[in-house]
Amino acid sequence: NKLDFNLNVDDSHGKDKYLLAGLLTQSQGNYVLNLRSDSLMLNYDKWTISPNNSLTITKNNILADNFTLQKGNEQLSLQTESQLLNVRFTNFSLGTISGFMKSDTVLADGSMNGVITFRNILQQPVFTSDLAINNLSFRGDTLGNATVKVDNTSGDRYSTNVAITGRGNDASLTGYFAPLGSNDIALNLDLNIKTLQLNTLEGA
Repeated sequence: NKLDFNLNVDDSHGKDKYLLAGLLTQSQGNYVLNLRSDSLMLNYDKWTISPNNSLTITKNNILADNFTLQKGNEQLSLQTESQLLNVRFTNFSLGTISGFMKSDTVLADGSMNGVITFRNILQQPVFTSDLAINNLSFRGDTLGNATVKVDNTSGDRYSTNVAITGRGNDASLTGYFAPLGSNDIALNLDLNIKTLQLNTLEGA
């Protein structure tokens, strides 16, 4: 019930772009992932991960422990606390993630700081967040700075405020979302665009 794996993703020129290696173990219906700290590459760069890291996938949740990836002053950390999955970003480049979606170009980039907290991630996922993205860019065009704030201050309603400002852009998405029944999510969001540069529209 153990799988020793190496996952390698090349770009169109055959150069290593992403590399994950580790051990996947199945036990009592759960899956436990342990990554090797000496075999981790994200978007061409070598990263390290905490020793004794683990990511356990159960029927109801994802449990992370000591799961911190780091390169220089960039950090991505997953840690479970009281059944909540906290994903924390420190000076984290969005291009590290978006580069996986397109082989040779960076779809989106920017330096991200903050935290996202997931609840019921495998059943009816909802989250709160407090994120700031400096110099957010899309297809090489810088859009400005972005903030993503989601709060849960009353019952099951999650207030949402997403904004992009700077570089001649001023737009926001506000409202709320809430669990509906056992499987659905109800959305009530308003898009407010004060100014939006034409190159922003062309990039989308």
